[in-house]
Amino acid sequence: MDTLGNIIDRDSLPDVIINDIAEDIEKNLVIGSESGVFHLQSYAFRNYDWKSGMPRYVWSIFEDRDSSIVFATYHGLLFRMKDNKLSEVEGYRKQLMANEVFYMGGFSNSLGQWMIPTNYRIFVYDHGKISFIPLIHKGNFSTCLATYEDKAAQKVYFGTTNGLFIYELSGGKTTHVDTEGRTVLSIEKDRHGHLWICTGKKVLLLENDTVFHGGHDESPVNTGVVSCCMDSAGNMWYVTREGLNFYNYKNHISIADGHYYFITLWQNRKIIAGGVEGVTVIDLEKFYKLDITGIQQFDRFNGFTGIECGQNGTCVDTKGNVWIPASESVVKFRPDRVTYDTIPPEPYVVSFECSRKNLVWREQLIPIRDRKYSFELQPGLSNIRIIYDGLDYSSRERIKFRYRLVGYSDIWKETSRGEAVFTNLSPGWYSFELQSANENGYWSKIPRVIEFRIRPYFYQTFGFRLAVLILSVSLIVFLIILYFRRLQKRTAKEKEVEKKLVAMQVKTINAQLDPHFIFNTITAIGSEVQEKNNDKAYAYFVKVSQLLRQSIKITNRITRPLTEEIEFVKNYLSLQKFRFDDRFEYMFNISSDVDLHTDVPKMCLQIFVENAMKHGIEQLSSGGRLLIVITRSNNGIRFIIEDNGIGREASARNGNNSTGVGLLVFKEFFDIMNQYNTHEAGFTVHDLYENGFASGTRVELFIPDDYQYPVQ
Repeated sequence: MDTLGNIIDRDSLPDVIINDIAEDIEKNLVIGSESGVFHLQSYAFRNYDWKSGMPRYVWSIFEDRDSSIVFATYHGLLFRMKDNKLSEVEGYRKQLMANEVFYMGGFSNSLGQWMIPTNYRIFVYDHGKISFIPLIHKGNFSTCLATYEDKAAQKVYFGTTNGLFIYELSGGKTTHVDTEGRTVLSIEKDRHGHLWICTGKKVLLLENDTVFHGGHDESPVNTGVVSCCMDSAGNMWYVTREGLNFYNYKNHISIADGHYYFITLWQNRKIIAGGVEGVTVIDLEKFYKLDITGIQQFDRFNGFTGIECGQNGTCVDTKGNVWIPASESVVKFRPDRVTYDTIPPEPYVVSFECSRKNLVWREQLIPIRDRKYSFELQPGLSNIRIIYDGLDYSSRERIKFRYRLVGYSDIWKETSRGEAVFTNLSPGWYSFELQSANENGYWSKIPRVIEFRIRPYFYQTFGFRLAVLILSVSLIVFLIILYFRRLQKRTAKEKEVEKKLVAMQVKTINAQLDPHFIFNTITAIGSEVQEKNNDKAYAYFVKVSQLLRQSIKITNRITRPLTEEIEFVKNYLSLQKFRFDDRFEYMFNISSDVDLHTDVPKMCLQIFVENAMKHGIEQLSSGGRLLIVITRSNNGIRFIIEDNGIGREASARNGNNSTGVGLLVFKEFFDIMNQYNTHEAGFTVHDLYENGFASGTRVELFIPDDYQYPVQ
């Protein structure tokens, strides 16, 4: 009722006795009754269902010339509403075929005739007279899904499952236009006077009743369009199964996501689109000013109670009502009554729970009215769960929240869930701050604050941590002192090893050449001189001098290059061959991949060659053989010294009781050096047998590539 006492709207609650009516701070009605409390969320929507006498499954709604509203249903029923009274139209049922039902797109044309699509043809109701317009193409009935009247041309366009039909109101002639075999879902005229023929795959343009592909300032719509309309600025709006879109003849702009079924223009001021999730209303004045408040969504949470809007069956009457068919009802929508909520909801905490590691939750009582509250928690209650909500009278389900836990993070987290969980919080003070916003983004200015302190265990206190720090520093100092003492001991040990190596080096030098060998060689040279073989005597005398010079060269080192060691052995064997008058042969077999510049221990080859001569080959009267093989094996150098002498046992029986100082020196040498190396060096001695009798000796020596000699 207005201020003059005129009734402008009415409704009723069936079987409800109203006791009281009040208005909340957001101008919504709260109705008290014997059955409970009812909350009127919006004055803009009114729902007509079967309880109100409205038939189910209304697919077409349109306004007659007498301002009555006509409803056509998928069950083949035809009703009209006059002065808010609903009644069935008379005399039409007998004219329908069996299983004939009404479809979407019904309207009252410029001649006052009702034209309502059915699943077979067009139902025409002319002031009580009923006729039909068949839409037959190639002998098949066509189901009409879209209608459009060009009043200036007195033509009606029917979009069907078999293309487009053009019907002339004056002569009753019907013409068919091919739409590339596609079903037409919607028809609308754009600013150029072209008809948009919307199909499930693309939009075709119609000019002078002929399909063409658009002008230079038109961009084709290459997607399926369910419905479209032109706004007061001449721009096009269209909906797809994916969303709502805007077209200004330059760009296609996505406005909203969703599954839409219809779009219409209301009084040149607003665009209204509906679908599965409700209704979207766009204020054109605000839209063209880039004002984001110009777009509003309505669903069951804020007034629109319809379930899934019908496809292209909506009607805007002359009074400004928007009649929307839904699955189970018809919704009358008054866009002029829509309010824009600017009042933010009041946030409040429903419950505060805490737990230890076992997650057995206990609740802490929080005064709901206090905007700020402080308390302390026992040690170990480090898991927190806070349930919160907001007080909103218009659309509680669309409330948004943001919160932060100061002391844990200063960053606000925005969410639509009414729960916040924090785990494994450290002891200390925390401040939980909560704000809420309504569906239009208006946030509460003053946050709700809960301050709490998690008390620490004894071992989490500052004094305990200080004591632990002091003990840790003391332990580190002790370990440093211990480390340096061990370092001193290791240095002393290395010096001791160095002394041993120096002593071994002296032994090695002393053991380099057998004095008997030198004496016997010089005697042999003297014999050659007496026999006037001066050249031969001179040549071997030079070899002796080279041998002696190499034995005393760089006496402060315990290693030398492999090539020098080989040269030393060759000189030695050459002199031995001179002494024994070719009683033996020797042969070197050196692999090409052996690096001859590798450092090896002094006399490492000479010692074993000399042993082979002394204990094996010297005892033979003829046919002696000495083989020296040097190869690479297992990332190192392998030496093989093999002779065919009498063997170690026979040599010992013949009275050759050598002390083996050279072998002992090298065994001790490798034992010490292996302590400083990852991979070990060493040698083995094998007695050779043939048919059960001794046939010589083989020595195998291995030195790894990465072998180091830390003390030189």
